[in-house]
Amino acid sequence: MSSRFRRFVLEFVLIPLAFVTSCAAFIPPAVRLVDPMTHAPLTVNGRFFILVVQGDQPHVLTVEDLHAIPPLPEGATYLVPDGRDDVFQRYLNEHDPTPRRYDAVWILKVERRAPKRQRIELYLLRDGYWGGAYDATENAVTPVYRKITGPGLAFIFGPIAFFTNFALWLVAAILFTRFKRRRAAALAAA
Repeated sequence: MSSRFRRFVLEFVLIPLAFVTSCAAFIPPAVRLVDPMTHAPLTVNGRFFILVVQGDQPHVLTVEDLHAIPPLPEGATYLVPDGRDDVFQRYLNEHDPTPRRYDAVWILKVERRAPKRQRIELYLLRDGYWGGAYDATENAVTPVYRKITGPGLAFIFGPIAFFTNFALWLVAAILFTRFKRRRAAALAAA
């Protein structure tokens, strides 16, 4: 294999592939960075979803008026048992008719804040998402914020991921070039 071919492969295949791969790695942190932009005040009208667990089966309670949350059925709870987050999310997506009606999927995120206290985000994901977050105990919920966004969110976190990645690659390229020049100068002086 000639050095010219190796250089071609490095410059036009491997480096661009590494750049795209590292750019993709920056997407999750960029999404976490812009996630607070999706939080809307509770005064915004719309449906609010609350997860109710009865026995080992979750179901979604849709609430229009946050001041009139219906009481829990006997034996039900608002808490998600440890280790059941993914199972419940999968169950809702397979058995609840709401996602199919809107061509969407349920997203369930549970943050365990203390024993028998959780912050739960439950929303439908499609081109954007809509739902909300609430603090839950065994038998009470306190809505915290609505979670609403349209499809344009990708135009915010995408460029953040790209330009952060680009800046790091630029710094690495500058440092590499300086290192090569100093090394060449040291070899020439020797």
